Amino acid sequence: MSLAACGGDDDGGAAASPDGGGTSTTGNPSTNPGSSGDSGTDPGSDPNSGPSCTSAGESLAPGVSAKTISVGGSNRTYQLYVPSTFDGKKTYPLIFAFHGDGGDGTGLRKSFKIEAETKEGAIIVYPDGLNKTWDCDTTAGLARDTAFIDAVVAELTKNACADAARVYATGFSRGAYFVNQMVCRSKSTWRAIATHSGGGPWGIEGTEYDAQGQLKCNAKQLAALQVQGLADTTVPPSEGQKARDFWRAADGCQSATEAYDPSPCQQYKGCAKPEVYCAIPGMQHTIWASAAPVTWNFFTSQK
Repeated sequence: MSLAACGGDDDGGAAASPDGGGTSTTGNPSTNPGSSGDSGTDPGSDPNSGPSCTSAGESLAPGVSAKTISVGGSNRTYQLYVPSTFDGKKTYPLIFAFHGDGGDGTGLRKSFKIEAETKEGAIIVYPDGLNKTWDCDTTAGLARDTAFIDAVVAELTKNACADAARVYATGFSRGAYFVNQMVCRSKSTWRAIATHSGGGPWGIEGTEYDAQGQLKCNAKQLAALQVQGLADTTVPPSEGQKARDFWRAADGCQSATEAYDPSPCQQYKGCAKPEVYCAIPGMQHTIWASAAPVTWNFFTSQK
């Protein structure tokens, strides 16, 4: 079984900074993306409609703060965004947003701008990769980084009123590759992922495969959305297509598609969990103008 490289921004020739840089104006920057005919709303996206929080969450201060957690003998860092509506009494969705190679959580927070889309309705984690990168090619490195994320999930769902049933991941470039690799090895339960300019998952040393030769993934079926620039020469369209094809197969989707807002996104039919692919004409290696709204709406539309 051949191994894929965790491509990304260190390959050179990037059209944007590794952690997102600017946004592309290519495509339709819809402010209310969602599946065709779907309002895109979910009662669960309103923190006041979620279950009661019985943790020590009332001590968590709203705003953005730098956090450190010790995992496997190492101190790992992340930026934590807590909405102004947080009162320690109701649970919130939990979103992880992963930076590209050479970036960090602070940089992605400035570039991705998903906080505005949540309208104070989610707790958001911007993790920092060791040496400004994510290891998705080696068994030890991937296990180390995945353990870091699992530890943060456990901490926030236990002590910060984050809802364990509404945990999501998104990422750009190498961060997108890492999302696909991580959810297949994670001990946490992920409700949906949205990856931007990235591929995967794939096998590495010690990976197991099923009788059909498919990578065995802890997230056996998972709502997944991919955004891919068709003019991207850093992460070529074939990489985004690999991620699409993996989750399409895992979710048992048909080959037929239907329109998904915003254009030119398409949703596959007959899936056990939704699979959406957005191929953006003319877009290079950058964050799509509609990246944040389409990601948030995809997350909150999952039942």
